[in-house]
Amino acid sequence: MLDPNQTEQFVYRLNDFLRAARTVLEFLGKERRASAVRAYTPAARGALAMQHWIECYVKKLSSDDRQRLDLLNRLRKVSTHDLSVTPERGDISLEVIDSRTSSTMIHGNPLYQHDYGSPGAENLIQSTKISAKYFFASRESEDVVSFCRKAVEILENMVREAYSAHP
Repeated sequence: MLDPNQTEQFVYRLNDFLRAARTVLEFLGKERRASAVRAYTPAARGALAMQHWIECYVKKLSSDDRQRLDLLNRLRKVSTHDLSVTPERGDISLEVIDSRTSSTMIHGNPLYQHDYGSPGAENLIQSTKISAKYFFASRESEDVVSFCRKAVEILENMVREAYSAHP
């Protein structure tokens, strides 16, 4: 959830993420660990072994994870070659937080506070937090931040397993 007034900054960071995350597969496929070796199978036909390993790994992923990687790739292409990817804004929430203060203590969790009272007096501070969730139009079941977290998790697992298989 993000502040709806920071949409532009969020879009810039999202597009940076899309371009950077997708390069993980590109560079992993060129790693020297197994890249000097070529895989000669009917499917690979002399492709670099690490690239072949990545393709096999992706085929073993769940359908949802393969769709997530496919969308990551498509969004990266749009972001890199066409224009910025701008997600749809969905849920907007407002949270109001009350807290009481005395001269020595704060009770509650104020996000932004002012003490306008006199020393030693108890004051009530009210703070608000506005946030919004963003979604990709083609994947409305999952917000953008959750999508990105899951994509990072998939890529981390892939790199970990690749390094384990090809030390």
